[in-house]
Amino acid sequence: MQSLSQTDICNLALMRLGQRKIQSITDQSDANAIACNVGWNQALGEVSRETPWNCLMKRAYLVQLAPITGTNIPPGIPPAPAVWAPATVYTVNEFVTYAGVLYQCLIGNTSSGSFIIDLTKGYWFQTTYFYPNYLGPLPSNTGGIYEWQFAYALPIDYVLLVELNGQNCWNGRGVGSLYEIYQTVLFCNTQYADAKYTRFETDTTKFDPLFTGAMVLNLATIIATTLRKDDAGLSERMRGEYKDYLARARVKDAGEGKPRRYNIVSESRFVGSRRRSTNG
Repeated sequence: MQSLSQTDICNLALMRLGQRKIQSITDQSDANAIACNVGWNQALGEVSRETPWNCLMKRAYLVQLAPITGTNIPPGIPPAPAVWAPATVYTVNEFVTYAGVLYQCLIGNTSSGSFIIDLTKGYWFQTTYFYPNYLGPLPSNTGGIYEWQFAYALPIDYVLLVELNGQNCWNGRGVGSLYEIYQTVLFCNTQYADAKYTRFETDTTKFDPLFTGAMVLNLATIIATTLRKDDAGLSERMRGEYKDYLARARVKDAGEGKPRRYNIVSESRFVGSRRRSTNG
């Protein structure tokens, strides 16, 4: 892994423009350094959002926000339901596990000595995740203000969402309406949010050569007109080089990701079209 400083990267961008190198990006007496300092964060943010860079990848369990409104928001379903037991009082929408499978209570009951008998009577139905409570108040922390049940705070260094709860979010492939982001809040319908995302990384020694190359070209694009005092012709040429370079870098960077088992549901074009249709 390379170890280039912020000033090194700026000097590479200046070289692309035929400009004099700088001694420090913080030198306020140097017009080239001032331009690089002003354009740095914009260039870094743009490049970081372009693709799921492996060198910027981070994982976090997002923090569920406090209820957005009201004081009587129903509590969430426990993340680890109890195992079904005989002679136990169960209420509507309560969750249990039996033989390793998750079930939701459809009709309140006092359990018999056999779960199979109770299941046959219609007291329970099998589910694969915590369904919304359609017989009572929705378990949520959004108070019915949004169409989503749960709200989570995005990390302070968040730039781009790559995966949410094991489903690919990059480029919208295989996701449908899995989530929505408003400013610094992520909304979804699951009671947990395990996210992979790219971060805003200020430590340039963490950049790999592909990311650094993209940074050099994008920074050059941003500062070209100011330093060359032309009609933006050089800036446009740099922008074209940046886009070409980015396309090649994406292919190489993606090849370093771990192999993922094909998911017949999330990768299905039919399922994806259903999720995006106006009827559902």
